[in-house]
Amino acid sequence: MRVRWPGATTRLVIVLLVLVVPASAQQAPDRSGIRSDVDAYRGKAEQGARIFLDASKSDNERAAAVTGVSTFVDKQHIDGALAVFRNDRESGRIRALALARVPSVAVDQDRLLTDLLRVAGSTSSPAEVRQAALGALQEMLFSSMATHARHHEVMTTLRSLIGDQDRAIREIALSILASQGDDEARRRLLDGLKSRPGALLPPDISVRLLGLRPHDEIYPVLHQVMLSPPDEATKVECVRVLGGYEPSRKAILDFLRNPNESTAVRQAALATLNANDRDHIADYALPIVTDERADDVLRLYGILAVQQRRTSQKLRLSGEGDFDRAVQKLETESRSRPVREAAGRYLQAIPRK
Repeated sequence: MRVRWPGATTRLVIVLLVLVVPASAQQAPDRSGIRSDVDAYRGKAEQGARIFLDASKSDNERAAAVTGVSTFVDKQHIDGALAVFRNDRESGRIRALALARVPSVAVDQDRLLTDLLRVAGSTSSPAEVRQAALGALQEMLFSSMATHARHHEVMTTLRSLIGDQDRAIREIALSILASQGDDEARRRLLDGLKSRPGALLPPDISVRLLGLRPHDEIYPVLHQVMLSPPDEATKVECVRVLGGYEPSRKAILDFLRNPNESTAVRQAALATLNANDRDHIADYALPIVTDERADDVLRLYGILAVQQRRTSQKLRLSGEGDFDRAVQKLETESRSRPVREAAGRYLQAIPRK
């Protein structure tokens, strides 16, 4: 199961636009489009809130009413959504939808944090509500002074969820802890990779979370996992994390150069080399883009990676002359139409010497 997070940035922008600008405010002519969009959203949110907060409506009707409404605007609707979230008689689905439409900047954050910690830590609460509470908690970690003041309490609650019976809850809690560089989360994730029967999460997800805030102790473990991976997804994640780890460089280069390796692994190898050894990206990409047997996806990525380095960052790359000459040849001789087109775009973007 993949956990998807709410769009925190989108919600914050809407909140700021709608709450900060009064309905009667006069706007300069060049802002009329923004004002119109804000008014339209305000009307949609108000209409959706009236239906959603009507407990006589069915869950499906209430859910449909807030489709496309990421956050409520008027205080009475925000307060109503909070009341729905706190009401144990409401269904888990409706409580989760209600919480998702409460902008934390517009409420008593300390009280909201107390509610979130209580619900997230309660195994008797519906799974949807617990997941929504953890999502809201993650947003508040980056935007609320209340979570800063109660950071120890927040982290303690999250650590208590590491062994939760619900895998989605474990994954969300561990992802938040890992992003905070928590030692306990890192230890438990590493232990799971070393002894997979006792792992809290699938290995690819564990590796990805360990890469959120890399620590020196993870690299030797991930290196061994990369060399003997349980599956391709885990191998890809290891390659992505280990690009800057010198003992893994040779193995990653071997993956890239091996035509029998999967496209996903080879592309991850080229991407991590691009991120960690950008001056040599043309050298790395050259044998890939000129190999007519290689997957077009991989070849196109190689051409674009070099193009972006040379145009956006104005870099002089090792081997760029050889790469340019190879791309000139590809534009006319490659058997792949997408490669020929990509080569043409590259040559247009790169100044001729």
